[in-house]
Amino acid sequence: MVALACALSDRFEILSITTFEANPITLIDACRHRHLFEETIKIKDEFEAAFNAQNKDAARIIIDFWGGDGSFDSMPSSVQQYCRQTAYNNVLDWYTALSFRAKADDYAKLSMPVLLVRGAHANTQMVQITKTLQNCIPNQRSVIISNAAHFLITSHAAECAHVLVDFLNGYNIQ
Repeated sequence: MVALACALSDRFEILSITTFEANPITLIDACRHRHLFEETIKIKDEFEAAFNAQNKDAARIIIDFWGGDGSFDSMPSSVQQYCRQTAYNNVLDWYTALSFRAKADDYAKLSMPVLLVRGAHANTQMVQITKTLQNCIPNQRSVIISNAAHFLITSHAAECAHVLVDFLNGYNIQ
């Protein structure tokens, strides 16, 4: 989302953008998918309430939302602990994400090459966000990583790296 926001600001010379499960969540609210947006806000509110109630596993709510049921439990204990320790950062991230209100017409102005990558097992919100970005961004290429979900850069790092290298080489971006 930060890369997209920077590109839309017109303050930086950006040669290309690659996103792995980009989640400008407000885009689905603006593009006739209000029910998905409302469902996401409900999960966000549940996560924040659990965090404020000092539920040590509040992060499980948001991780399982993006990655699918059981995602949190499948993580190594060190990663689970990190997620617990940084849950407040994630609470704050939601406020930033919800304040980023770029519309489909804004994305249509992007001229640089954009690679949109998502997992084949992405949740409904991510699928719709990606489809909306595909329809908006004129110079985009999309890739779906087989057998991957939201955390594809860790679960499928080699495939993600290969897709990125192919994209950059295809546009001679260095």
